[in-house]
Amino acid sequence: MSELDVKLDKIKNILDTDKRIIRIIELKNIILNDKSLMKKINKLKELDIYSNEYKEIKKDIYNNNYFKEYKELEVEINYLIMEINKKLKTLSERKMCKNACN
Repeated sequence: MSELDVKLDKIKNILDTDKRIIRIIELKNIILNDKSLMKKINKLKELDIYSNEYKEIKKDIYNNNYFKEYKELEVEINYLIMEINKKLKTLSERKMCKNACN
């Protein structure tokens, strides 16, 4: 197992127990089981984004506390993923350079 694989396994184990990851999975399940909210989300797909109905439904969706929390966590997790990718890129570039330079 390469050093990169070991580090990736460590990252995965950390993420599996991260409270944000656990919470966003819970929220996803809550949202998917909320028939009223899902009906609104699906309705948005059918509407013209410039219509008043679209704007009202979207506002309703974003007023849902579970949805709001989900979106906030989604941003945090996406930022975390960007940071992880940035670090992995530098690790893999160093390794490629080390192998190419030898």
